[in-house]
Amino acid sequence: MIQRETAEPVVQYLRALTYDGVLTSEEVWELANWLNQQPDKIVESWPAKPLIAALRAAYADKKLTEAELEELAQTIAAIEELWAETFPQTADEETADDFLAGAAMIEEGKPEAPSIPITAEIRAEGGSDTFAVDLQHHTCTCPEWMENRAAFREGDYRRCCAHLARAFHSLAQEQESFRRDPLFVAFIEEQARRHEGADLDIVWRVVVVNGTRVLYGAGPTSEWASVFSPDEDGHYRRYGFHRRKKRWCYGDRPKQIAWRMESIFSQSQPQILAGRAGEAALGVG
Repeated sequence: MIQRETAEPVVQYLRALTYDGVLTSEEVWELANWLNQQPDKIVESWPAKPLIAALRAAYADKKLTEAELEELAQTIAAIEELWAETFPQTADEETADDFLAGAAMIEEGKPEAPSIPITAEIRAEGGSDTFAVDLQHHTCTCPEWMENRAAFREGDYRRCCAHLARAFHSLAQEQESFRRDPLFVAFIEEQARRHEGADLDIVWRVVVVNGTRVLYGAGPTSEWASVFSPDEDGHYRRYGFHRRKKRWCYGDRPKQIAWRMESIFSQSQPQILAGRAGEAALGVG
């Protein structure tokens, strides 16, 4: 029998890891490290136990092949399906959410990254090179920024390369005033967790639902859309929605706005996500 107490922490971690339907080798390594830090009651229970077994088999030869990465992705997809079947959202909860979401919705448009008159030197992740970042004009001297991000207008979230994201994240931790924009803070914290810059193909927009500001984004080549919305404690977190299958990642729906967001995402259908080297689809396409 599946125990929610020991399963939910693992499911929550997997949910944050796989909201975009893609699993990378770096994320698998982070997952293994996280599981190694969990207490016995979690690692000896579902779903940690089969995950650990799969990870040990994958790393038996001290390297992770694309086939092994795909197999791990399928294991995680199976865990998601079993979790959703075992702990489905009740009809009363869905009805309440949809009723509340039927209230006013105001489209704000594209969000703006804050303009802060600060420049800094940021060291490359895992390297010795340093790059100059400008938090006022959202520029960086790294080759990736100059090649891929310079064309976006100032304020566009996509100007945030990994170095700008790290600089903003450090500032958010140090200055309370910076946290007055919880949407951007949540967005930056997510990039810092992934050790990456903003996805280039995701266009971010802000909508107000029942007085709550919500950040959402989707790209033309992915069937997954992302939503940053406050949880029951008022803290913004990321949710994933599969636009073709019309379901939320692990059945985890943002309270009181799920119906409205689903109506937005159903207006257009994305193309099928193409495979990328070193990544594996999570069996949800």
